[in-house]
Amino acid sequence: MRFRSLSIAVLGLLAITSTVGCSGDDEVADVTTTTISATTTTVDPKKFAAAMTEMTDTLAGSDGDICEVFKAIALTGNAGLPSTSEQTKLAYEFLRDALNDVADLAPESSAADAKVIRETADTMFAEAEKSKFDPTVFSAEGGPESLNEDTFRTAFQNFQESAKKTCGPTGTGATTTAP
Repeated sequence: MRFRSLSIAVLGLLAITSTVGCSGDDEVADVTTTTISATTTTVDPKKFAAAMTEMTDTLAGSDGDICEVFKAIALTGNAGLPSTSEQTKLAYEFLRDALNDVADLAPESSAADAKVIRETADTMFAEAEKSKFDPTVFSAEGGPESLNEDTFRTAFQNFQESAKKTCGPTGTGATTTAP
């Protein structure tokens, strides 16, 4: 059975990037509607942008603290699913950066897991670029294919278990589940 929680968290993480690229309210539509698996979800662009900013600011301020990196990842659920290619690109950039931060904080004994996480981040972003940051690919059942690979899921879960030892039972004070 595939677990979607990391994909959803990653999607949320991707939806909450530090730089949203909007300088004023007139540049953001009031509400965007996205259809996902026969379910319509209304995504307020301002809420998405605020969530992305919170996520990216938390990640940028993590300063080598794995607990803060996992906290940023846990915040992804606040954004909702991206509904435009611009939002999707921001989400993927955040996810790529967060996964690379996780890998960068790996101890030497976890070098193999760090390599898998970095490679997955690169593959995921390349897949997203190839799709021109199509939001339907991001929100598809199971999320980005590369995040469902068993090697990635195992490597990420290993880091999450390590974070639990340092940061408490959830690794962040919030719930982020490996796929």
